[in-house]
Amino acid sequence: MENSLFNKTPRLMKAVMLMNSMETGKLGKIIQRIINSRLVQSEIFSKKELVQLVEILQSEINLHQLSSMIDSIKFIFQQAAFYNLKCAVLKEHLLDIDVSGDVSEMFAIAWGQNSRATVEKMKQQLIATKQLDSIEWNMNIGLSGQTAAQMKDTNVYLHMNLLNNDTEEQEKLLLEFDHSQLLQFYQKLETIQSQLDSLT
Repeated sequence: MENSLFNKTPRLMKAVMLMNSMETGKLGKIIQRIINSRLVQSEIFSKKELVQLVEILQSEINLHQLSSMIDSIKFIFQQAAFYNLKCAVLKEHLLDIDVSGDVSEMFAIAWGQNSRATVEKMKQQLIATKQLDSIEWNMNIGLSGQTAAQMKDTNVYLHMNLLNNDTEEQEKLLLEFDHSQLLQFYQKLETIQSQLDSLT
């Protein structure tokens, strides 16, 4: 395939090698568990489940390799969702990075059965775990003399109140800016705003 969706990174290729060598029945259950999570859970398997999987797989794989393979499978499905791939196209991309025919077919079948629900769930999922709730600010003026004319240091403090979407707890982030830093920050925000405006 001319434009491959996946780069043959060492990590991905190690995962491909592991998937190709694994018993298809066991690998199929892992793939199914990952796609059933709709890719929105940060940890699809608990630490205890990972240890149990390594025991079940016996000498086929160690814990580090298993974790890396699970991340790679999740990444493959995330890419399929992002590009809204059809099953046959996903299979072609997998074959292009040396995934065996049987394993590529397993991915294609799992994706075909779950693609619509997975894409919908991912659309609803927030990308960031923390969301800006409110902003407060105050200014600190350091004077070198008795009058405002002798003003020396001016700093602005931004208090960003964040909402953690996972725990639903409030967190505070304090940023301190001098005049030039605040100006740079403002210019970045203006750039972001103009790019957002151009999308609407």
